[in-house]
Amino acid sequence: MLGSGIQVFVNKNNLDKAVELLQDKIEPNNSELICQNCGSKNIGLGLGKRKAFILFNIFVALLSAIPLGNLKPKYYCKDCKTEIK
Repeated sequence: MLGSGIQVFVNKNNLDKAVELLQDKIEPNNSELICQNCGSKNIGLGLGKRKAFILFNIFVALLSAIPLGNLKPKYYCKDCKTEIK
């Protein structure tokens, strides 16, 4: 949902550049992801190879009221399970 979260103040002189930078984050380049290992275009988004470890950390964080930290989803090949960088 856009419009909630962080507010950014930008000088009027830099407004065009700021909008351009934000557009790249909101609508990334439409370049198609391809697996470097097998050449497949069957790419998914998930927790990565260490899924069990990440889920365990989430469980422990919830039980002990510790902040989760930086959990970024990663692109991976659905055919050969290689993480896309």
